[in-house]
Amino acid sequence: ELQRAWRAVQAGQFRAPHHRTAQSRRLSFSPAVSTWSPAEPVLPVIGCVGQCGASTLALALATAAGDARVVECCPATRSGLTTAATAELGHTATGWRLGRREQLEILRAGAVHCSVADVPAPDHQAGPEPVVTVLDIGWDLGQVLATPGWIQQQVTTAEQLVLVTTASVPGVRRLEVAATVLGPRRCVAV
Repeated sequence: ELQRAWRAVQAGQFRAPHHRTAQSRRLSFSPAVSTWSPAEPVLPVIGCVGQCGASTLALALATAAGDARVVECCPATRSGLTTAATAELGHTATGWRLGRREQLEILRAGAVHCSVADVPAPDHQAGPEPVVTVLDIGWDLGQVLATPGWIQQQVTTAEQLVLVTTASVPGVRRLEVAATVLGPRRCVAV
């Protein structure tokens, strides 16, 4: 981890020039890939309402799985996993921020994405093949289902989905709508 972090420092991934303009502050990486086919199983975690703990649950599920990977799909400005990594290892080729927490690999958005279609497919696997990849979706379910791409593909084809909500009337109503749209037999409610 130290060697990868040092290589990232040498490559300038942790340096910020003092004379940056507003245009150069945006990170530009290759465009999003429309499909993604990982070798390991993928478990999407979808928050039905904001601030319901979906990121925390995604991290907990991946931790329980052992050698796993968490991919947080939301824009960098909405990250719930900003402090989850104990080691920051720089950016991947497509712009993901790579971090580690014990045996977990954590991928977070390295840029602000204005649409689900802008999110690049995960491209990095630092260690051994993960047992599971947990996707912290981080977008409104309607946006995900209406936007073709790898995130929509993973949500619509997953055998199991985890729906997270709050213990409130509005939270349970949003959960009910999400389960109805996605198919209640493949949804687990938390």
